Amino acid sequence: MITHTIPLDVATALWKLRGENGPYAYDDYETVHDEQVDTRRWVSVHRLIIRRTSDGTLWALPYELGLTEAQDCDLFVDDPVTVALVRAEQVTTTRYVTATQEPAAQVGRITDQVVMAYIAEHAESGIEDEFNEDGEWTTEEHRELKKRAFKWIGQHRGGGAL
Repeated sequence: MITHTIPLDVATALWKLRGENGPYAYDDYETVHDEQVDTRRWVSVHRLIIRRTSDGTLWALPYELGLTEAQDCDLFVDDPVTVALVRAEQVTTTRYVTATQEPAAQVGRITDQVVMAYIAEHAESGIEDEFNEDGEWTTEEHRELKKRAFKWIGQHRGGGAL
């Protein structure tokens, strides 16, 4: 791990400048990103990513915040403050959010089983032998029944699009 130190007053000024409307610059550094990396019983552990403007390198500035109003903890552990060299890396993440509706692929979906059930009730002849190896209807009569089934099912679902 590559580290270097910055003066406590510079670290404190950068911490005060962090925020959502950055980047903010102070001395030879500018704020880039602020993140919480851990939580312990009495403190939350954060790191402020800063860029040294003279060479463009990124450094992680660790700090801690007390979790209660009466919690007494130092913002920084060291004086001067030790920062670690970091690099930006894009990472794909998966988030799980509460769904407000069914996925688009499922809304209004009519399966072949539903169509087959309709056709079985309305066809003059059986349909079990009327499919090719791809599961498609082989006769014009059954293809027409499938079209009518989609229309009928759509009308009985309130006329919604299929």
